Amino acid sequence: AFFMGRGLKWKFRPTGFPKEAKRKSVAFLSHFTEAVPCLARQAGTNLSFSFMDLATARHTLGDFDDALRSLRDHVLMMASLTERILTGAGQGLFARDFEACERVVADDSEIDSLEKSVDEAGVAILVRFQPLADDLREVVAAMKVSGNLERVGDQAVSIARRAKRLNESSSLPETGHLE
Repeated sequence: AFFMGRGLKWKFRPTGFPKEAKRKSVAFLSHFTEAVPCLARQAGTNLSFSFMDLATARHTLGDFDDALRSLRDHVLMMASLTERILTGAGQGLFARDFEACERVVADDSEIDSLEKSVDEAGVAILVRFQPLADDLREVVAAMKVSGNLERVGDQAVSIARRAKRLNESSSLPETGHLE
């Protein structure tokens, strides 16, 4: 970056810092935050800036952040729905609750559609934004987790269907000890 003013021309290059500061990013950033305002004052300009906190850092493209947030929300919704139907399958089996088994079977289609939407959104993010490093890992992990959650949902449906068949017959005295 060039800083100009009062006939002075400063070229600020990070390579001009001591080697020790370049090795440690924290030291580099602290050196950078001290050097730029000093150079700006010498050049006669009023330059102020601040670094983003890495925990709340946002990408340059707001659309990319929105797409990641939407993907994350879909996976979280899918996880909570999967947990709910797995609990319902257990309740249908152990409490002999026919309605809980029916709800589990009905909710499976929503998990299937969420899994498809997570996969489609993940591929769209990969194609549109071409993420790297952490973002790429987050997108791929979301796609893999959605497949596993869908399988857990399918297993819960299988449990609920078998529980419905078992609930049609009379209860055995030993089933009271299962919980």
